[in-house]
Amino acid sequence: MPPQKRPYIPKTKGCYQCSRRRVNCDRAEPQCQKCLSRGLECSGLGVRHRFENGVASRGNWAGKADMQAIYEDEKDGVLIRRARKRDLARQGNTTKRVAKATNRQSNESETTRNDEETQITAPAVADIVLEEYAIDPIPEPLDLEESFEEVISTNALELYSASSSAQMVGELCSSSGYDIPWPIPSNIPSWKTQLFQLFSQHISYEMVAVDGLHNGWRHLILPFAQHDELVMNAVLTVSAFHFRLNVLGSDRYQFGSSPQCIPDPNELYKNVISGLKQQHQLDACNIEKKHSVLMTILVLIVGTMVTGRSDFPFLFRMLESALQAVGGDDVLGSSDAAAFILSQVNKLRVYSAPLLNEETALQVISSPMSAAQLLNSLSHKLSFNPESAVVLSFVNDLVQQALDIYLHQFFFVGSTPTETDVADSIARVQHFKETLEAYPAGAPGEQVLIWASFVAASGSQTEEHMEFFENVFLRHYARNGFGNIRRALEYLRKVWAREPGMRWTSLLADAKFLVM
Repeated sequence: MPPQKRPYIPKTKGCYQCSRRRVNCDRAEPQCQKCLSRGLECSGLGVRHRFENGVASRGNWAGKADMQAIYEDEKDGVLIRRARKRDLARQGNTTKRVAKATNRQSNESETTRNDEETQITAPAVADIVLEEYAIDPIPEPLDLEESFEEVISTNALELYSASSSAQMVGELCSSSGYDIPWPIPSNIPSWKTQLFQLFSQHISYEMVAVDGLHNGWRHLILPFAQHDELVMNAVLTVSAFHFRLNVLGSDRYQFGSSPQCIPDPNELYKNVISGLKQQHQLDACNIEKKHSVLMTILVLIVGTMVTGRSDFPFLFRMLESALQAVGGDDVLGSSDAAAFILSQVNKLRVYSAPLLNEETALQVISSPMSAAQLLNSLSHKLSFNPESAVVLSFVNDLVQQALDIYLHQFFFVGSTPTETDVADSIARVQHFKETLEAYPAGAPGEQVLIWASFVAASGSQTEEHMEFFENVFLRHYARNGFGNIRRALEYLRKVWAREPGMRWTSLLADAKFLVM
């Protein structure tokens, strides 16, 4: 006779503590008697949340004191969570990451593109960055009343006064080669003409080693802007920022238009970003439109040098996204405009790496191809000019020294530098200092040595070297009035005051502003 099945009786669940002890709970509330009789804290019969004192100890809910707090960031949707995941992924043991990066063979074709930040997921260039990273593209308005005296000493200001800088710039810009290289249409307002002239005279000069007809910032960008509204608005934006910082309220430069005629540069910036957001399906656009978008972003990046603000990472990601959207570096053509764009991109990839990510910087700077591309971009259109040979020789030597100084720091990863190592580091900075001192102050080419000086200054360990580089950056600021020079000096003082044992290369990766 087959055994009869027992009738199903649902299991009566008790408290968590009784179930762990494998005893039948009496299901008393709010706490069962079996737990109380043994002096145990009973969790009761309700839903048990695995929190400790109301706070999760690990997982995505760690640090949340209540259930509502779990969803406090949901208003920003998946973008905030995605950005948070990416930020957490970048953290960790820097020493282990750098050691692994040192052992990897550098692959130039993937150096700056294998990061998630440059992936194309939407047709509009600006939308790619705005939506994926949840970044507000409009930086905080400039504090136009802030003075440089808060950063440097009064004695140093007396050495590099605004009047002497105005005289220096006036001498540099006395040549007719600094004028706008195309006739001004009569229907363009005078304030736009003045801003174009300011860009031609004072901004484009800072971007090349030796100025002249080969300067693409003047002889390619400005003519292109004549028939392209997007590039024109970018040029006006950068010049308006420079005007507000250096012309308004001072006699540093002569400016014909009334200050009231110059629009708010923050509004101009906002309009340019809005124009970029309207650029869809770049891979299907004609070559001129592709050049327009890339030139616009490059000009805005120059604007971050003028203002010294921290929107450079946002614009650099946008630049890389735009390059991928148009089909890569190889689809820009063989024109002068394409060569100019690629030379600037190659330069930015090297200069930006130490200021954004230490591991990426190690890969980029240790790559011979990256170093060669950087030096080629600095000598763009100058290789056949014998008069520029001396300038380029100095520039290349100092830039290469800066690259070596940066790489030298990674020899000490995981170990404490010996006295010999410290002496070697000081000697490298001393050699850079002596080479730079041999270069006449105010000579053509010093304007492209700012990045190299910043890297060498970051490795300074003696008071003599720190004072020397302070004066170098004061001289640069007196010449161009760029906000990134002021921020660079502020940041150098932070680097010099770092705790013992901390690598200055790790501090540079948190700068997030462009020093160039």
